[in-house]
Amino acid sequence: MVELIYTDVKALDLTLDELRRCNIPDKYLGPLWVSFVSGSNKNYQAVHVPNGFPNPYILLSGKDKDEEDFKGVERIVAMITNGRFENKISDRGNWDICNIIDIQERLTFQRILEFIGEYGREFKRVKIPKMFLKNMPQFDYELSFLPKEKLTFESSYLNYPRLDFS
Repeated sequence: MVELIYTDVKALDLTLDELRRCNIPDKYLGPLWVSFVSGSNKNYQAVHVPNGFPNPYILLSGKDKDEEDFKGVERIVAMITNGRFENKISDRGNWDICNIIDIQERLTFQRILEFIGEYGREFKRVKIPKMFLKNMPQFDYELSFLPKEKLTFESSYLNYPRLDFS
């Protein structure tokens, strides 16, 4: 029996340089969080969801709940990503305000890197607090350039019968 090990990987507190060294295949890419601060010193998160339904999307949230600032940040993120949003900001109670920006193109790892680079020109303190990789074969993450101390793993095993050609 051949045993293939597949792993879901969570990476925390990455820098843009660490992320650039990864070159993660798009088929493993899950949600990726980017946090930043607006010119008005308000805190935001943009969760990039490449496998959203019906399209990839970004969930933009503002912890400071400043709707006017949020609208300006939302326009900038939509411009950078060529995304579309409705003027329906949701208030999630004690947590934050948010809205979804639909992305009209395939959301690849390289495109997300480009977006993050642009965010760095528009916003302050751009960070990558969290990234998920899904169904990644063990041999791929073992060769990854991600710092191991920033990773957690959740493995699953698939057993396939060994073929006997004798």
